[in-house]
Amino acid sequence: MRISTALLAVVLLAACGSEAELDESAGPSTTQPDDSTTTTDPGLAVPDDVVIAAINQAAVDTEFDTESLQVMSAQQVVWSDGSLGCSQEGQSYIQVLTDGYWVTLESPEGELDYRATLEGEFQRCEDGQPPVSIPDR
Repeated sequence: MRISTALLAVVLLAACGSEAELDESAGPSTTQPDDSTTTTDPGLAVPDDVVIAAINQAAVDTEFDTESLQVMSAQQVVWSDGSLGCSQEGQSYIQVLTDGYWVTLESPEGELDYRATLEGEFQRCEDGQPPVSIPDR
């Protein structure tokens, strides 16, 4: 799957810690994300592969092209338990604070909420609870 040039530029700018606006007149970038980290919130590092995995999963879940999905936020957070703030009736979850990631995407039909463990196990969440905290970095 292809990631839009605009999204890739956002990821790369965020990885550099820049809060600059994207230059729409710039030509397409051929730079691929590396193993550095990206953030949309200063000081909260999220690995590029986590953001890319969220985008790819959203494209599968919604059947939207990855180019139509934009990163709204990507944060490292602490969830209240193993449900990642998105418990399902009839399921049981480990009852410990769980470090993970929270990635929100804008799609043609609205906001998409993806949550992941530090190991990268993703789930889409609808009507979820916010994280317990956002670690200071």
